[in-house]
Formats: sequence, structure tokens, C-alpha cells
Amino acid sequence: MNILRKIFKTTLPIFLIIAIVFLGWLLFINHEIDQRLAEGWFPPATEVYASGETLFLKAELPDKKLKELLQYSQFKPHTNAQLNIKEYKVIDRNECLFNLNGLIKVANSNHEENIDRCYILQITRSEKVLVSLSFENKIEHIFTNNKSVSQFQLPPFVVAQYYKNTPFLRSHISVGDIPLQCLQSITAIEDKNFLNHRGISLKGIARAMIKNITKASISEGASTITQQLIKNYFLTPERTFKRKFKELFMAILLEAKVSKDEILSNYLNVIYLGQSGPFQVRGYSAAARHYFQKEIQNLSLPECSLLAAIVNSPGRYNPFKNQERALSRRKKVLNHMLESKYISSLEFDEALNTPLPKKPKFVSSQFSSYFLDATQQELKVLDLDNSKGLKVFTTLSPFRQIHAQKAVSSTLKKLSTNKKRPSLQSSLINIDLQNGAIKALIGGSSFQSSPFNRALKAERQVGSLMKPFVYLAALETKDPDGHPYSALTLLPDKLTTYKYEGQSWTPKNYSRTFQEQVPLYYALKNSINAPTAHLGMNIGIESVIDVSKRLGIRSPLKAVPSLSLGSLELTQIELAQAYVNLANLGSEKKLKLITKVLNLENEVLYSTPKNTRQLISSHTSAQLINILQQTAKTGTARSLTTWRKFTHPIAGKTGTTNNTRDSWFVGFTPDTMTIVWVGNDQNKSTGLTGSSGALPVWSEYMSKVLTLFPTTNDFAWPESLASIEVSSSILSRMIPSLKDHEKQNTVLMLPNQEVQKYKKQFFLEAITPSFLRSYKKEK
Repeated sequence: MNILRKIFKTTLPIFLIIAIVFLGWLLFINHEIDQRLAEGWFPPATEVYASGETLFLKAELPDKKLKELLQYSQFKPHTNAQLNIKEYKVIDRNECLFNLNGLIKVANSNHEENIDRCYILQITRSEKVLVSLSFENKIEHIFTNNKSVSQFQLPPFVVAQYYKNTPFLRSHISVGDIPLQCLQSITAIEDKNFLNHRGISLKGIARAMIKNITKASISEGASTITQQLIKNYFLTPERTFKRKFKELFMAILLEAKVSKDEILSNYLNVIYLGQSGPFQVRGYSAAARHYFQKEIQNLSLPECSLLAAIVNSPGRYNPFKNQERALSRRKKVLNHMLESKYISSLEFDEALNTPLPKKPKFVSSQFSSYFLDATQQELKVLDLDNSKGLKVFTTLSPFRQIHAQKAVSSTLKKLSTNKKRPSLQSSLINIDLQNGAIKALIGGSSFQSSPFNRALKAERQVGSLMKPFVYLAALETKDPDGHPYSALTLLPDKLTTYKYEGQSWTPKNYSRTFQEQVPLYYALKNSINAPTAHLGMNIGIESVIDVSKRLGIRSPLKAVPSLSLGSLELTQIELAQAYVNLANLGSEKKLKLITKVLNLENEVLYSTPKNTRQLISSHTSAQLINILQQTAKTGTARSLTTWRKFTHPIAGKTGTTNNTRDSWFVGFTPDTMTIVWVGNDQNKSTGLTGSSGALPVWSEYMSKVLTLFPTTNDFAWPESLASIEVSSSILSRMIPSLKDHEKQNTVLMLPNQEVQKYKKQFFLEAITPSFLRSYKKEK
């Protein structure tokens, strides 16, 4: 007895200390739970919105393309007689004409002749849009709430969410929004006694201990749904005894504070269910869209049981990657549901034989990783308080972004397959000229394998993309004889050595041939080095630098002769800014990824400023744009209008750097511009020129994008310019070595006074001796 008393007296203080420490620890974790609950289960996130694409009158959109555009804008085909928000339906010619007749009040209107079908889009509860298409797939009418418009922009929509800078996809739902079979399937497989226990399952803990000791395979999990919620919401997924111990007691405390409905609801909103690129798929609602492209309310038994299967291990049971495992786990879920009498044998068999979902062709957030990452970097610069949530409205077009990534991936694959080249990379920026909005941004072949954004951060030699700035500087001034430079000014095309700062420089043409002299437009459209170098030295390299800086180049530029041929390194985004300003007839349009940022009360925290400055005169810029059009007609990018069959007006410039390390192409229409780079990170030779590397990427991409815009749009030519058509015979006299594909009449834009001068000159040149003889005979 004495011994027992001594032991009791000795150990009692120890037990008391342990009890006090344990009680203090319980109070601490209880306070931790209270703090988190006070913040709310789901603190406000930063929501990123994509911009809705715009539908234009006379744009040519076949059904497949228009439906794809609507799908990428999160519109779905209607399922019921009544259209729901963000649904559309296609109606035939008769019903379409019936609708149009009620809208078009013009007498003797011939609108019926060419109409084939209509699309009706439900934008909001009160707003509906009707779009009619012709037999040639051109948009003939756009009506919004019975009012005729020339264009309509689809509404913006959420493409990504960030919580504490972590990217995720989640949409909050209540238990009442979730199909009963989804609730039954998750409880059947994960926690069949969920409604009866107080947070933990002693049987489950015992099973886990037996499994750890015997390493036996046990189909039921040890953690209750409450414990899983604790792990996902309050703790980390690390597998340690300390974390597990804390999880057990936090689960008991949580059950004492909130209802079973609240626990289950929040569990189904927070549980991790996979990855969409860098984005975590959190909760049943986001998972329903990710795996089935459906709203959670519309899920069936096979789909509910698959989600319950995925919960256990989203990577292991991913139906897109591990079909056999996913099917096996789904069968196990269905078996548990059958045992619990949630489903009949017939329902079991039908669900068991239902195929798994197929991986979607596109996922906006996954394809948009480079764009969204750039948006996050810009938000950091803006330094806005995001603790209470933000709504970030961007310029992103998922339709264009997805096609941009596809064009880069597919073209690089072709270029790499044809010849053994060091692993190729490519970057692409697409911008709408009207407002400088960046619609697509690709920083490399794959964000997952290489998140470095080459479009924004890589400094590469620009090569011939610098040449237009030389010619623009020349068009602002006069030649040595005092005459204004124009497209038809003759430039020497000779091998010349230039001396500067104790050095010498002898630029050679890519073809290694020279033609004595060539017209200014011809030198630029064919990207000939010798006349460009001569022009740069004649007008002064400082003038070229001045024009470049005015257009938006921010990097330091060194005044050396080789600058005129692009021996400098710039970022792609700098070049894009300069070319966008040029394409806007010299008017400044600052590039933007973000249009505005709101707080959750819809108060504007930031909006992009409007640009009004004229950087280069429209008179000068328009002449250069016209010359760049010749590049796509008969110059280095002529494949666009020959066998690639583009019909929109296109101006552009190819670029190739020394040893073919970099391949460039920038091309624009009156509506949109895309700049593409192809090369490799090792800065090694690729054997690709601007025409054979970057141009195919541009072509593949823009063939999809230009269908959004009418072919009837043309560049806005200032009244100070007039067109002159130079015949192929005149060109042959000016350029004796004219190639066959260049022997065609060429329309150039010149200042009015220059047009009269050249028309007179060309008329006199046309008066040949044979013409004079025939003229005398007639007299």
C-alpha cells in the first residue's frame, strides 16, 4: 500500500501538469477554430474575369466556329423549351424570318433573300440577342432586346480565382443544391456513419491501426468527413502523428459548434478534387464543371459516384489519365451505395456500364496560364488591397487564347519533326488595335514545363523587325536632294562599307546579290539589307532612335549603324507596343491586360487611362502601313495571300536574326495584330527564317481569329494621301531583276503632290519610240 501511495503521490503532479497542458492545448485549438470560423468559411477571393468576344455584322462564322466561340464564352445549347441564362438555340429559316419580320420595320426590305438561320442567346433574364446568318455564313443582323446594333460584346465571365495568391477553381454551393445521390455516394464510401458519430469514428481509428500494423488492404477510410474537413480547411495534408492527433480533437470540437449540414456543405465546397493546370479544383461544383462540363445540379448517378471515387485520391483516380483505376473505384462506391440500399440493382448496373467522361478539348484556366500569371504580376504592381476580395476584369479572350496555344503547340511540333532542331520555343501576343487590349498571350510552348514568360521577359535580337522604324523616320524627312521620301524613292542597293568610331561595317543582303538601285517600298517589302543600311546612315541613326522611342520602345538604344538592321535586343512586348501605335496611324494605344478592378461592393479601384496622344503623324504612318501591305502581297510574307488564301487586308514584317537564331513575324489587319517569335532558349541556330518559322504560327492562329472580323474593313487612309497604280511594265523598268511573282500592278499610297509627279513621270516613260511612230501615222 505504501508503495502505491508513494507512486500515486509521485505521479499525481505529473498527471495534473499533463492535464493542465492538455486542457490549455484544447483551449488553444478551440480558439483557433473560433478565429477561422469568425473569418468565414470562405473568405473573399480575387476573381479574374475574361472579356466576352464581340460579334460583328458581316463577320463570316460557320456554325462550327460560332458554336465553338459560344462554348468558349461559357454559353451552352439549350436543354429545355425555355432558354436559361447563358444558353443559346438555333432556329431554322422560317422561324428566323418570323422573328426578323417582327423586328425589321423597313418598307420593301430584302432581308429575307439571303437569311438561312438565326441564333438566339439568353444574356440575362431580361436581355436576349438575336443573330441572323446568311447562306454564306455571314452575320446579317444583330438585335439586342429588339434594337438593331452593328456589334455585340458577349458578357464577361470568371476564369480564375486566387486566395492568398494560390490559384484555384471553386464555386460555393449549399447542400440543397447538390443531388441526393451525390450526397449518398460520398457518405457511403467516405463516412457511412456520418449522421451518427460526434466527429470521429473509433472503429475507423481501430481499422487504421490494424492496417498500419498488418499492412492489410482495407476498403473503408479511417477519417470521418469531419476529420477530412479539418485536414482540408484548418490543417495541412502532411502525414504526421502530431497532425493526426490534432485533427482528432479539432473534429470533436467542431462537431460541438456547427451542424451536420454545415459540416457536409463546407466539406463538399473545400475538398480537393484535382488540378486544372496550375489551378486547384476545389469542391463539387468546380469538379462538376471540370470533369463533366455540367452544373452540379445536373449530375447523374454515374457522375456522382465518380466524384465520390475521385475524393480518395484525385491523382490516382483521375478519369482522364487512369481510366481503369477510376472505373474500379467507382464500382466500389456503387457497391457501398447498393449495400446501404441507396440504389437498386438496376441503377447499379446502369451506372456501372456508363462510360467515363472524356477530357474536354479546352479548359480556359489551363490554356490561359501565361495570361493569368501576367495579370497577377500586374496586380502586384497596382498594389491593391485584396484582403476583402477583388473583381479583376481582363482583356483575355479564351477563344483566342486557346487557339493561340494550339497554334504554337501544333506548329512547333511540325517544325521540330521535319528537321532535327534544338527544342523550339515560341511566344505570341494578339492585340485588338481599337483599344490596345491584349486578347491572347503565350509565353512558351507549355506553362507547366516552362512557366518563364518569353513574351514579357525574354530579350531577343529583333532583326528586320527594326527596319520599318528606319523607313518611318525617312518618310518624316527629305532625301539629300531636298525631295520628300516616298514609297517610290530610289535607294542604292550596293555593297558599301561604313566607317564609325574607328570601326568598319559592311552589310550584306541575305541573297548575297545586289541590284544597283531599288524603290524604297521594294527594299522594305523584301527586307533588303543594303538599301536599309544606306537609308539609316543617310537620315541619321539618331532619327531612327527618336522614332522608335516615340512609338514606345523603352530599352536603351545605342546609336550604331547596325541598329538599322536590328542588331539590338528587345522584349516582344516592347515591339508589340511600338507596332500597335504604328498600326493605329501613329496614335498611342497603350497595351493592357486589365481594364478595371472592383471591390465586392462594385466600387472602381482601378481603371485603365484613355490615350489621346499622336506619336507619329497619320500621314506618315499610313504610307508605311501601305508599304507593309506589299510584304503580304509580293514580299517576304506573300504566302499569306497566295497559297494561304487570307482575304483580309494585311500589313506585316518578317524578321530573321544572325545565324537564324530568331524568327519573327508581326502582322496586322485594320482590327487586330499578332506578333510571333520562334527560337530556342539556348540562343542556337534554328535554321528558320521569319517566313519559315514565325509566319506559319501566325498563319495557323490568325486563320481562326480573323473569322471574327468582316473582310470589308480597310485601313483608314488620310485625305492627304492618294493611291497610284504602278504597272508591272513600269516596275520592270525600275527593277530589271523583278521576279515573276512581282510582275503585277502595285497600288501604293503617296502624298497627293507626289502622286501627280509620278503619274506624269510614268506617262512620259510610257511614250516609247514605237508609241511615237504609231502616233505620227495616226496624225
